[in-house]
Amino acid sequence: MRVIAGKFKGRKILTPNGDRTRPTSVVTRKTIFDIILHAPWAPDISKSIVLDAFAGSGSLGFEALSRGARYCSFIEIEKNAFHCIRNTIQSFGLEETADVQLRSILKYGLHRPGETYDIVFIDPPYRRGLVSETLGHLENVQSLSKQALAVIETSRDEQIGLSSRWRVFDNRTIGKSRVHFVGCPAH
Repeated sequence: MRVIAGKFKGRKILTPNGDRTRPTSVVTRKTIFDIILHAPWAPDISKSIVLDAFAGSGSLGFEALSRGARYCSFIEIEKNAFHCIRNTIQSFGLEETADVQLRSILKYGLHRPGETYDIVFIDPPYRRGLVSETLGHLENVQSLSKQALAVIETSRDEQIGLSSRWRVFDNRTIGKSRVHFVGCPAH
């Protein structure tokens, strides 16, 4: 897997062996970032602090960093994926602008207390009901900036169960996935 645009275009993102992670496809990543870069409701990526929750290979976070994000925190619970992300951070020379934590975002909270995130990528295992729980957790620990955008990837038929406080800006079906662009309650 490779970064598709920006400063690190063409650079290899390490991916774990096996089927414990599901990397976001090139088409889906391109669509996500085209929308973020052009939508009037999306934060400016070059000024954004990003959280890649359920990071897997970290492809979404690395795309954001390649396109100028100020910082990215990767959260991953699977050990092999964690090591791949850590090695990619080192390979790209991003030790000052990225961190990776081997933890569950739901159980342990966040590594950078007091930090607020402008863009949050949420790509949990499909059909486990983790989206609303993750968003609720991020709200509870006050980790979302006032203009935060959550980009959520689910299976195409999965319901995300958002509370009425969240605003859905857009959603797209791409292959077997559905991507939701959701504004935080502060909007």
